[in-house]
Amino acid sequence: MKAQNHHAAFTLEQLEKHFSKFDNHCAYCGKHTKLTIDHFIPISLGGSDCLSNILPAC
Repeated sequence: MKAQNHHAAFTLEQLEKHFSKFDNHCAYCGKHTKLTIDHFIPISLGGSDCLSNILPAC
């Protein structure tokens, strides 16, 4: 899992638990590969860093 350079509103442990809800697969294509953090609603469009706006992506 690649870390981003901004301050998140959650811990690594919380992020790992959240990603486990997706069975550690990409939320978009379903691949089980190296994941990054993606925002469902981009920060630039008013999205937040809360877990409800975070998705695992490859």
